[in-house]
Amino acid sequence: MSVPETRLAGQPEGAHASVSADERAPSRVGESTHSHADEPLSLADQSTHSHADQSTHSHAGQSLSRRRRTRVLIEGDAGLARELCAQIEALAPIERLDGPREILLMNKVRESAQNSLFYLGEALLTECKVRLGQSIGIGLILGRKAERAYELAVIDAAFGARTVPAIAAQMPGWCAALEQEEERLSVHERAARDRLEATRVSFADMLTEEDRAGGGAMSR
Repeated sequence: MSVPETRLAGQPEGAHASVSADERAPSRVGESTHSHADEPLSLADQSTHSHADQSTHSHAGQSLSRRRRTRVLIEGDAGLARELCAQIEALAPIERLDGPREILLMNKVRESAQNSLFYLGEALLTECKVRLGQSIGIGLILGRKAERAYELAVIDAAFGARTVPAIAAQMPGWCAALEQEEERLSVHERAARDRLEATRVSFADMLTEEDRAGGGAMSR
């Protein structure tokens, strides 16, 4: 039986798949070639949606790792990403470098028999690359989601543009909004875990005295 991992092709062992990796194997839809990108991506998954935690840009002592930020933008309220993107566009010009375009990414799976890795197949994603000042932003998300990929790219570029005064001035408020949405996600996830835990069945408690007596006789 194969147990799928949440890593994509080219990712280092142990990387988390809700955010994209620095090393990946994208190709245009319908092609079989897989080239590696030079820049880290803004992904997630989630779906399925992996990169290691990196310290991202901070202002006035506030910081939010790129992994956390990307997870919130993808798994949280889509309206937050739209609002942040609109604010950034009003503050600085955005240059589209590539896309949004659809790509394929190899999905790596670990089988449980010999604990070996193999490529299960390809996942469809949407990728976008933009520039804000000297900062390059990349957005990557599962599925056909051109606008979401663009929003992720714009936000990614903004968090790298610390030298732009207008962007730096807004960074504390953006970080606060992202952290607030992260807390909302955590509360929702805890509630979901609690609901699941309430359905847990202990088969030992379901045994009758006759079952226990029969089991004891069989063990003797």
